[in-house]
Amino acid sequence: MGSVAAGALVVGTSLLVVFALATQALDYQLESSLKELEQANEPPPSMRFTKVQNIEEAVVEISITNRGEGISCAGTCQLRLGATGAPTGPPSVGDFTATFTIQGAIEEVDTVTITNHGSYLYITTSGLSLYISNPSGVTISPTFTFDVQTIVYANVKNVGVTNIVTSETWVIVNGDKIFQFDDLLNFEDGPTDQLTINSSDPFPTMYPGEVFTIQHLTGGSIAKERITLVSAGVIAASDI
Repeated sequence: MGSVAAGALVVGTSLLVVFALATQALDYQLESSLKELEQANEPPPSMRFTKVQNIEEAVVEISITNRGEGISCAGTCQLRLGATGAPTGPPSVGDFTATFTIQGAIEEVDTVTITNHGSYLYITTSGLSLYISNPSGVTISPTFTFDVQTIVYANVKNVGVTNIVTSETWVIVNGDKIFQFDDLLNFEDGPTDQLTINSSDPFPTMYPGEVFTIQHLTGGSIAKERITLVSAGVIAASDI
């Protein structure tokens, strides 16, 4: 009798385990089905390019070849491009600008930050050099080299009522270069000249009414012609 009772107990316990697993599986299926139904009831995303342009011959990288010594500036240290020296007066639209920090007892250049890529399509950049635009003292002048490329800027607006997940949205340039939307994002409603670098903070969701700025460094000097955004099967496209 004891062995029969023990066997019945084992069978009963096994059945309880099977029942618990089946219940868990059903709960998961129900949850998944409800989620799919909820997503199916959402309107498709709707987005539109509001401004797109090529910025040709833009300065995209600065390399320090000599950090200099005894550098001091009137305010934040700034760099400008010029043929024989830093341009006078405030920068114009399309002018490159950068700032840099000073380190150590010898007061040398530490890090350089580009604040405006500029655009030098109609100027031979090989004849230009970087100069400190607001020095108050320099013992040894620093020297730099720079690299220019074409940059594509695009403002994209969520004109629908559905949130757009940026990691599940794709940008296609000239029909062959494919990028994840969030990899190209600089969030802002965008400066009017589209030359200023925006925030590099991550923005995983584009809410209705928001405007994001795409910045794509093309790696070359050839202007691009077409840009496309794809989200949940919906396509928005624009000539550049």
